[in-house]
Amino acid sequence: MAAAALDRVRPAPQLVSLPADVVPPRPASAAALFAGDDDELSPEMARVRDWIAGTYRVSDKTLVPALTAAEAFAEEMGFDPLLIVAIMAVESSFNARAVSNMGAQGLMQVIPHYHRDKIGRNGGKNALFDPHLNVRVGVQVLQEGLQRYGSMQRALQYYNGSLKDPQARYTRKVMALKKRLLAAAGRDTTLARTQGEVAG
Repeated sequence: MAAAALDRVRPAPQLVSLPADVVPPRPASAAALFAGDDDELSPEMARVRDWIAGTYRVSDKTLVPALTAAEAFAEEMGFDPLLIVAIMAVESSFNARAVSNMGAQGLMQVIPHYHRDKIGRNGGKNALFDPHLNVRVGVQVLQEGLQRYGSMQRALQYYNGSLKDPQARYTRKVMALKKRLLAAAGRDTTLARTQGEVAG
């Protein structure tokens, strides 16, 4: 019924014939429309973005700010960006609006009460829902754990609040996911494993 009313208001489109030597422009592909997003990510992280989008059913466009922040802050603080992405996957499944029953917020599930010093004075009640701020604070918390405890396993357990877990389940979960991300990124996992053993 509404379509019939629209036909009365809007005239039918006119078809135009093009000369034989004129080739009509092709519609842009979705990849071309979002080509600017790829410029923000390294080629490796673009492959990871595609894998995450398919695996977690998250819009690839939504992932770009989080993955860009992961690359920037990981590099700044000396971490592998894929470790930061693995933490996001385990903590929030890439839901920037996630809130836990403990009050942890955002992609990296940061508890505001414990990290006001990292959030800053201007960080309001919903500040940690911003991917850039959330990832920055999350990476700072991980860095703090590494400085306090000296190993990546202990830093990850600190991050999760599970220092007393003798089986290091959280660390194992994050590292297993990082291994999947390494494969998605196209990195040689043998080389990456060797580097992780040296760094960890």
